[in-house]
Amino acid sequence: MKKSVLSFLIFFATNYCCSAQSSELGGIKSNLNQIKDSLSYVDALNRMAMLWYEKDIDSTFFYTVKARAISDRLSYDKGKADATNNLGVFFDIKGNLQLALRYYNSAYISYVKIKDSSNQVQTMMNIAMVYKQLGRNVRAIERYNAALKMGNS
Repeated sequence: MKKSVLSFLIFFATNYCCSAQSSELGGIKSNLNQIKDSLSYVDALNRMAMLWYEKDIDSTFFYTVKARAISDRLSYDKGKADATNNLGVFFDIKGNLQLALRYYNSAYISYVKIKDSSNQVQTMMNIAMVYKQLGRNVRAIERYNAALKMGNS
């Protein structure tokens, strides 16, 4: 009985999360051609890249590269930081932990420069997770604690 209830809850939660992401992704994709502001367009591309990572990591890479190129051309620091973070996600999922760490760290530095504290916390946690995967537990704990402290303030 407990297993069937637990299975149902996991199935429901998984389907609800995936359908919510799919509907957001569909909304962004359908509105993409209507976005006139270049910075908003970059933000939409980066959001799409993030939403794709669980379904098709190669699509994450595709939209990230587009967002990064436009951000570079426009000198849009937030767009570059988000694209750099998405590259960290891409390489993390692909199993290239050294590159993931490099891109997460670069994104963290960029978020510090633009004073984006919520994304600083998020990238710090991503860095901690990579350190954990690499077996560098002391460093992982240091990063988790730093993220927790930053998040609390």
